[in-house]
Amino acid sequence: MKRIAGRAALATLTGSLVVGLAFVALWLAGAGGSGAQAQGSTAIGIDADPSQLPANQPTDLGSIQSCIAAQVNDKFWVDAFVTSVEHLRAFELWVGYDPEVLNVIGWDVQQFLKYKLPTGSVSDTSESASEALPDADGIYVTGAFDVQSEDDDNGLGGVLVKLRLKVVGTGDNGFSPISLNEVDLDHNGTPDGGPRLYNSAGQPIGDDEDPDEYFDGPIRNAAVIVGTPADSDHDTIYDPCDNCPQTSNPLQQDGDQDGVGDACDACPSTAPGSGVDANGCAQSQVDQDLDGFCNPGASSPLWCTGSDNCPSVANPGQEDGDHDDVGDACDNCPFVSDPDRTDTDSDGLGNPCDCDDDNGGTPDGQELRNGTNPLNPADDRPRDTADTDNDGALNWNEDWCGTDPFDACGDDCNTTHTDDAWAYDLNIDCWVNSTDLLMFPAKVKMPAQAGVEPTYRCRYDLSGDGWINSTDILLFPSKVAMPGWCTPP
Repeated sequence: MKRIAGRAALATLTGSLVVGLAFVALWLAGAGGSGAQAQGSTAIGIDADPSQLPANQPTDLGSIQSCIAAQVNDKFWVDAFVTSVEHLRAFELWVGYDPEVLNVIGWDVQQFLKYKLPTGSVSDTSESASEALPDADGIYVTGAFDVQSEDDDNGLGGVLVKLRLKVVGTGDNGFSPISLNEVDLDHNGTPDGGPRLYNSAGQPIGDDEDPDEYFDGPIRNAAVIVGTPADSDHDTIYDPCDNCPQTSNPLQQDGDQDGVGDACDACPSTAPGSGVDANGCAQSQVDQDLDGFCNPGASSPLWCTGSDNCPSVANPGQEDGDHDDVGDACDNCPFVSDPDRTDTDSDGLGNPCDCDDDNGGTPDGQELRNGTNPLNPADDRPRDTADTDNDGALNWNEDWCGTDPFDACGDDCNTTHTDDAWAYDLNIDCWVNSTDLLMFPAKVKMPAQAGVEPTYRCRYDLSGDGWINSTDILLFPSKVAMPGWCTPP
């Protein structure tokens, strides 16, 4: 009998299962038929209480229960099921459970593969076909393949195998999962077994084209609770089995089938097969950009924390350089606090960072000097092409860059370096030299287009063309004798 990792017969078990699976795959590969089919809606799972009405049929699923309460020595059936499958010809399931709580004492694979149309002839590959029951080592491997059926089962769902279980104890917690997940017996990071579904061409169904061929679609596991658990909401459904343990819902309606009842589901329209948190929400429903920070107003005990300052763009660092509670990744003016993000001309630049708010062609600075409205393109005047201060930059260029068109040298460029007067003196040190050129790669991710690249700044767009690139750098030797210096007044 096989044992979990570390027990004596693990190697023998693993080897025999690989040989058995290889036989099935080899037979299927020679069976002909169509290629692998898209199985976007296919899911597998465990119905912990198939006695609930409507009951399951081999090719028709009824009420699916994810939990059942039982007492020591109780015996009962559970169903391993599949939904919306096409051309299924073979399957293998590794059913995990707590052997201190449950034993497998019976099985029946004469279900879906036999009764789908046209009816098949089923060969049983379950381990109990060659080993005596009960199975008490924590993993029961079951499987079957149809040796003769044609492909006429499109879109069906039903019971793959029925398993009869016996409660043998309470274990450590009075609880046992019934799982169909992949199993890593030796804990080396590589699965040793797991669910596999094959079509008539011997190709895996529901696999993401990785080499292991394991089913990668939705899996709905189940649980057995031993004893008489609490019923906090008094709806006759024990808490561990209740899909809304704190809200009475005796009918257990669950419209989106995510395991969280409609009565307490914060996200009642979750996409089929999505993993959800305790509130019934998939990660995308509470964390739109999947960066670990919750959408504003949302919360989740599993997916995210806090409130995302940029919910539409992933920014796990939550950078906010101007401290306006709008993350840099989606801030249209990341260098100036602008929480309302006004963008008059809809060019992607917030007004405080836009050199021409109305996109009329005249820089805002010149419009303010002219007495025209920088938010109205209709009253724009021609650009001022004079160089009043004779510093190599035209007046409109200085208006664009935010420097002073009437002052060729900052008043404090040799002391505190704050009076930004000379367009080419980027570091405000009274000199135009290589240090200023090095400011470009240090401050801007080049080439930078206005409204597209977040590091774009009017101050470095010396040409005023909406780009910061080599054109701006080449203006230095053409407009200024380098190195050049100025004398503060």
